[in-house]
Amino acid sequence: MDEDDYRGLIELVKEQMASHGLSELGADENYLVFSSEDDESRLPAPHQHLLALLEAFRVHVKLTHRGTVEESLARIHEACSGEGPSAAEIILSREIGEGRDSVRVFLPEELPDRSEVLFQIEFLIQRLRDEPGPDVPTSRFRR
Repeated sequence: MDEDDYRGLIELVKEQMASHGLSELGADENYLVFSSEDDESRLPAPHQHLLALLEAFRVHVKLTHRGTVEESLARIHEACSGEGPSAAEIILSREIGEGRDSVRVFLPEELPDRSEVLFQIEFLIQRLRDEPGPDVPTSRFRR
């Protein structure tokens, strides 16, 4: 794949993020890299930018996956003497004005099982990591 292919995939991923209410997650300013050479911030090379977008999406999906909440609650139960919590409170870290974006208590059974989506995203990320992008010289991957 060449840089134009990666740029096309970046736009496709951003469109999909936007269609699921995740426009802010795909915003370019989240992925800027500072260059000390010229004191400028710019987007990473397309191959790396696509990987960063997919990693961010993976984290979002994982945070809203039933299995993550169940695993977290199980760990808390192991550490508690007596009965532990039965739900998880999700607080987005970005603050607006005086308060938080949102707070919601989730019971594990309210959340979808996103195992297959996570598997597919992680598989795609691994494939992209294994493939040297046009921005990375192939010789860097040889031993």
